[in-house]
Amino acid sequence: MRGNQLAVTRMKKGMSVRALAKKANISHCYLSQIENRQRNPSPKTAVRLCQALEVDFDELFEVVEDRAALVG
Repeated sequence: MRGNQLAVTRMKKGMSVRALAKKANISHCYLSQIENRQRNPSPKTAVRLCQALEVDFDELFEVVEDRAALVG
């Protein structure tokens, strides 16, 4: 995830943590942990968050195309 882009995007959309969590069908506690970088979202949850915020996946998450970049 790019910095705290999820929280920034959520606030720009005028949504509370609870509102986004409800729209993405996740708990507000889990969303708070994701925003605070205490947990990483599953791929399924990441897609739900993008859909709930009506943004493209790469606006919130870094897409790594080079496998070597993942390991080293």
